[in-house]
Amino acid sequence: MVNNLLEMNSKLEVLDEMLAVDSQELGLAPNLLHIHLQLSRLEAFRNQTMHQASPTSRQKLIHIFKRLSQLIVEF
Repeated sequence: MVNNLLEMNSKLEVLDEMLAVDSQELGLAPNLLHIHLQLSRLEAFRNQTMHQASPTSRQKLIHIFKRLSQLIVEF
């Protein structure tokens, strides 16, 4: 779980760049399926982590997962 948290920001950076590329033009979006798959996996990880977290840790985790939540909304 710790490794997933550490790797999450780099994954989000890549997904953000891919989404920006696919959003530039109407039409083909070659990264769309990959972005969806990765966001779904990260969202499942977030949900599992939040479920297992103690009430005192949840506010910190909400802050940690804020960028993921924003990218999901943007997607």
